Amino acid sequence: MLRERYLNYLQSNYPEAYNPDYKTYKLKAKIQKEFGDRVKFWQPGFRGELVYSAVLPKGSAVETAFEMAASGQKRLEEAAILLRRHIIDASKNSELPWPPTVEDLQSETVKPPNILLSFLGHLLTKNTQKTVKQQRLIRSIAEDICYCVSNGHWKMPKHILLVHSFEEEK
Repeated sequence: MLRERYLNYLQSNYPEAYNPDYKTYKLKAKIQKEFGDRVKFWQPGFRGELVYSAVLPKGSAVETAFEMAASGQKRLEEAAILLRRHIIDASKNSELPWPPTVEDLQSETVKPPNILLSFLGHLLTKNTQKTVKQQRLIRSIAEDICYCVSNGHWKMPKHILLVHSFEEEK
């Protein structure tokens, strides 16, 4: 989560320094160098390392952890930040050639990130096996989200085909 926040900060404030492949261990070393003995790291058995202030009273840390665990809003914000970063990264790594051919539009070279498709799959249906109709709906919504998050810069096949369908009706 800290790595995600750091990458989001770099992407927003220092885009020239942004690297989506930035390794967590490098961030840990940077934090240790900057804060020294004032921070501690703890490795729980079920997730990545936790970073905390060495001077923070334990009671305060427990209280904050409890509040964060109870806060659905905080978890949603973290999910949104993660999804946004994946969408922005994917948009930079997949572009349709212009003008696109039918093969370009039917190929899977430009598609929403799998993490977004998975999220929408869990949100829209409880079934692990999705019907063809559900898969189409998930893909359609995901393409709209990608278009919106990129401020219209990432053109998805759906949007190009939609324009052509209106032009043919004239």
